[in-house]
Amino acid sequence: MHNSDRAVIYPAILALGILTVGRQETRSAPGGTVEAERFVVRDAQGRLRAVLGLGVNLHAEPGHRLEAAPRAGDDVGLFLFGNEEKTRVWLFADPSGETGFVLADQEWKARAQVHVEEEGSASLSMRGGAGDGLAFGRLSVQPDGAAEFSLDAKGVRRVEVVTSPVWPPRIVLFDPKGKALFTAPGSTAR
Repeated sequence: MHNSDRAVIYPAILALGILTVGRQETRSAPGGTVEAERFVVRDAQGRLRAVLGLGVNLHAEPGHRLEAAPRAGDDVGLFLFGNEEKTRVWLFADPSGETGFVLADQEWKARAQVHVEEEGSASLSMRGGAGDGLAFGRLSVQPDGAAEFSLDAKGVRRVEVVTSPVWPPRIVLFDPKGKALFTAPGSTAR
C-alpha cells in the first residue's frame, strides 16, 4: 500500500468508525425521546396493523376497510388492525374532552365500547349476536349522579333500571314488542 493510498483509506476508516460509534450512542441513550405526529406500523406483507397519531380519521361505515388517513384536528387515536386491515381496537381522545375505546369483531362491528363525554357522562355498551339475534346492553352514568342500565334484544328494549339522586329508582320489564309488562315502584302496566 502506497502512502497516497493510506492518506485516503485511514481517514475514511476513522470517519466511518466515529459515525458508527456516534449512532450507537444516540440509539441507546437513556431517557431518549422520539417525537412525531403519527406512527404507522405495517407487517412484513405491507398490511396496516397499527396507527398512533394526531388527526387520524378512521371512521367508516361498518364492514368497510378503513384507511389511516390524516385529517385536520388535534384529536389523537391509537388504532389496531386485524389481518384484513379492519380496525379491531381503537382508543381516542379529542380536544373537546371526549375519550373512549372500542373493541370490534372481525367484521368491524363494535362489540364493546367505553365512552366519556365532554360534560362528564360515561357509558359502557356491549353488543352480541348476529342478524335478528342481536343483543345490546348499556350502562350509563350522568354527571348529576343519575344512572341507567338497559338490555335490548332484537332492537327492542327488554329491561331498564334507572336511578336518580332526585327520584326513586325504577325497574321496567318489557315484552318482545317493547310494551311495558312490569314497573317497580308502581303497578304492572296493562
